[in-house]
Amino acid sequence: RRSAASGRKRRLGAFGRQGGVLLVFALAAASAFCACAAAAATLRDAIEATYIYKLAPFVRWPSSASTKQGSGFDVCVAGHDRVTALMSKAVQDRSVGGRPIAIRRLARGDPPDGCAILYIAASADPGFFQSARGRPILTVSDAGGGPGREAIVNFVIVDGHVRFDINEALAAQAGLTISSKLLSLAHALVPPSGGLR
Repeated sequence: RRSAASGRKRRLGAFGRQGGVLLVFALAAASAFCACAAAAATLRDAIEATYIYKLAPFVRWPSSASTKQGSGFDVCVAGHDRVTALMSKAVQDRSVGGRPIAIRRLARGDPPDGCAILYIAASADPGFFQSARGRPILTVSDAGGGPGREAIVNFVIVDGHVRFDINEALAAQAGLTISSKLLSLAHALVPPSGGLR
């Protein structure tokens, strides 16, 4: 009996130690979850900043575009928000097709000449949407996509996750070809004929 009792005591002691370890892990996980929830907006901004240059391999620019082999790959930024603040770090030491990515910040009224990608923050002058239209520039924004603020790629938040809509009509006007793989990942598409699907 003494042996059985001491065995049970040892097992309970072991369970207590394991239970304590499990409790520590559970509390750590809960703390991490709370930290993630508190930093959700920052995480979304970082994801968007990374997405911007990762879109490039799925886009084909016309041969007339200034994004020529051997030159830098200019990612231009208009306006200021948390995404633009993270852009330089997101593209550090990155390249597209062997061309180093360079961040170029545009001031109000600057033409987007030579930009391969133009990210337009919600705070930017809406004139940037118009000045880039019809040019071989992949416009990207999270400004909401309302009238006068339509970009080719518009970031949206769906169920707490960063997704994007693609405006094929604007891409066609710009002479850009977007791969079917990227189109299949879009939350919503505006086809060349207009409308939404």
